[in-house]
Amino acid sequence: MPRNHSRRILSLIYSISLLAFNYGIWRYLSQNSKHSGVFKFDETVDYLIYYTNFIVLFTIAMKGLQQTESLKLCVKKMHEIDKTLETLGSSLSFNKIYKKTMMELLLFLSFVTFLFVITGIQLVSLYTTYILLLPVVYLNIIHYGYTFMVEFLLVFEFCTMVRCIKSEFQRANDLLSDVNILPMTSIASELIERSFLVDSNKLFDLSSSFHKMHSRLQVASHKLNRSKKLLRTIRQVHLELYRISKSFGNMYGIQMSLEIAVCIICNTHLLYHLYDIFLNQKLSNSGKNFALFTTITACLQYTIRIFAVNYICDRTTDEAERTNEIIHTFYGKNTDPAIRKEVEIFSIQLMQCHTSYSAFGLYNFGCKHICSCIGVIATYVVIMVQVGNSLK
Repeated sequence: MPRNHSRRILSLIYSISLLAFNYGIWRYLSQNSKHSGVFKFDETVDYLIYYTNFIVLFTIAMKGLQQTESLKLCVKKMHEIDKTLETLGSSLSFNKIYKKTMMELLLFLSFVTFLFVITGIQLVSLYTTYILLLPVVYLNIIHYGYTFMVEFLLVFEFCTMVRCIKSEFQRANDLLSDVNILPMTSIASELIERSFLVDSNKLFDLSSSFHKMHSRLQVASHKLNRSKKLLRTIRQVHLELYRISKSFGNMYGIQMSLEIAVCIICNTHLLYHLYDIFLNQKLSNSGKNFALFTTITACLQYTIRIFAVNYICDRTTDEAERTNEIIHTFYGKNTDPAIRKEVEIFSIQLMQCHTSYSAFGLYNFGCKHICSCIGVIATYVVIMVQVGNSLK
């Protein structure tokens, strides 16, 4: 649909239809699948993973329809900030983001194509012996393909928007640290003025020097006024970026937290499945190799999602905090009262408006959270191995 005519009712019907179709496929597959686990332990884990995935898909669809207008407002504010920074003299940096986005999409398409080729080879080998399994395999591809696409697009959209916010923070910091804009301190101005307090007999000889010094003072005054305006404007830009980040975090907080939870659960199950493959003596060497390849590939794509979300959020938070260091390094020692007042107000604003991305304040997305996810996965893999061995 056109951007200005989103057609929410049609979008709702479309989303629910896809979810119902996906649920029907899963019910059919669950009734026709055979689990080899003792006491249905593996079957219970599969049910847990699917229902968690279904909740995430439902939440993504419903929240996506709900936050359409809020997302449009965030994009509009980002456009205004971009125009403001461009007016201040900052060069555009969205070309780099565009190239990175295109590169990621190409890698994603290559990854999906590679998976389809490998699956096709496996289907050819199954066609000669187990022709009745072909509908089940095709339904599996549709089921997991739909889930993968929805969750990938969620992560891709979130990371792209946060990357754009990081780019705006970086442009603002580059303007603040530009040497050509930095003002001449009041101490330097006083020293220049004192150099003119000379004997009146030498005033005629120093007339040319006086004009040079006077022009320098005018340049210094111009830089001082420009720095005041720059600090005031960047302070407002930083506040708007903080509000956009907070609003965007509230819109995507529950979705991203559920998505990371799904990635943790799926990685735990896949690593346990990888352990079970090595212990299973019924599989042939080719079957073990194919199962090993598919398991590692699936585990890799879940790991990339966890890493991408937390790493980009961590970099954006660091870029926002770097502003405080810049203003104190380049403007903190300035003796002009107006500059010192702007620096003081800016510092208080940075202390009160800390930019971060969190799951409704429960935990922050960042590199520390990556370590927490690794620890949770390792802990539950060990528990599942112990439980599985004790049941057997």
